[in-house]
Amino acid sequence: MLDPSAARPSDSGAQIRFTLVVLFHDGFENPHFDLLLDLDSTGPVATWRSDQWPPVASSIITCAPVHRRLYLSYEGPISNGRGRVSQRFNNLVNVRHIGGCNLQVTSLDHAPICLHFNLPTRADGQNMSGGLDDV
Repeated sequence: MLDPSAARPSDSGAQIRFTLVVLFHDGFENPHFDLLLDLDSTGPVATWRSDQWPPVASSIITCAPVHRRLYLSYEGPISNGRGRVSQRFNNLVNVRHIGGCNLQVTSLDHAPICLHFNLPTRADGQNMSGGLDDV
């Protein structure tokens, strides 16, 4: 089970590192990017959907159902004719708790990526959402 409280630093502003994987999901009518943030290293992976990668200020980032851990390394076809996925990004990112359930995710490499995500408030991941900071 996804336990967002386990991923939160105890004091606001502290940074911790997690793996962020971005998959391009195409081969069907709605191609998109899945942003997978591995918050607990054991259970399902928190997931958001974006229309662009890398994101820009006009990108639309929405919550998506949690994904199984295998998608952190999987590339290939998805069952039942649901297209295929290919990795576009796989790296550690800095995650900073900035109050409430709000996280700031910043890339550790040279890409100036700065995303804000709301952690899920329920274990089933139904209340996840995300957005992009202007950087």
